[in-house]
Amino acid sequence: MVETWRGLTICRLDPYDFTVDADMNAMYLESMEAHHPRYFATQRPLVHPGLLLNRSNDTRSPSYEIPTNEAGIHAKDDVQFVNVAKVGDTFRTTWEYVDRYERRGRPYLIIEATITSDDGSPILRRKLYRTITTDTKPIAAKDEETASQAPAVGQVTSNESSAANSEVGIRVYGRSKTMTLERLRIFSGPKKNIHTDEEAAHRAGLRAPIASATQSMGHVCELMIDYFGEGWLSGGTLKATFVRPIFVGDVLSYEGHIANKGSEGDHVTYVVQLTGLNQKAQPVTLATATA
Repeated sequence: MVETWRGLTICRLDPYDFTVDADMNAMYLESMEAHHPRYFATQRPLVHPGLLLNRSNDTRSPSYEIPTNEAGIHAKDDVQFVNVAKVGDTFRTTWEYVDRYERRGRPYLIIEATITSDDGSPILRRKLYRTITTDTKPIAAKDEETASQAPAVGQVTSNESSAANSEVGIRVYGRSKTMTLERLRIFSGPKKNIHTDEEAAHRAGLRAPIASATQSMGHVCELMIDYFGEGWLSGGTLKATFVRPIFVGDVLSYEGHIANKGSEGDHVTYVVQLTGLNQKAQPVTLATATA
């Protein structure tokens, strides 16, 4: 079944089953410039979180279908990682449309996605906020905005002063990432789409191919695992807003700070504010993560 609402195509989303072998994981490691030993050096290495995010995009559904002049654009995302995924396991992704709304004349869908392992255990849950770009109504790039003008996302005010808690305010940094067309094609291929093909991007009103917002989310996940360990994939959360397209050729960097620290019993919870910047110091991804 295909429905149209406010010019946005809503297609049926059938479940998607996949098994992550070493070759698939390695493919995503190359697309993400992620070659940490945790992803390949052990007997049961971790599945890269960027792979899981990619395979839970609604575009991965076998029944996903929209017109050639229309492309889905990722506006926001809200992810909870529930359990660690290991190479060699089999997974199923399911989707459900849960809401729709209009903002500034543009339609949005909210889609809930869930990945489960073959024994039914949840691996991740997420809400995807989708809009569209078309040849007649393209997404604007906002090239004039700089990092200093970026709006805050999920702003958190600490209830503990930095003097009382030296960890609040600590800066965190991610690895630089170069968004080559080859990496975009590895991550978002093999089909031709706005991420992998210039003609498809032009048909959707874009000046060049853009990276999947999910690819940037994978970079943020790496940063969180670097600072908080692999356990972050068993309870960590990530909320992200995508404020500017990431074009092929962009070089991304990630930085942020610990905004809050709280405790409940034996558990300590950290809230981290993060910004992804392109080579012009313009924000592309604004995120709040908890660990």
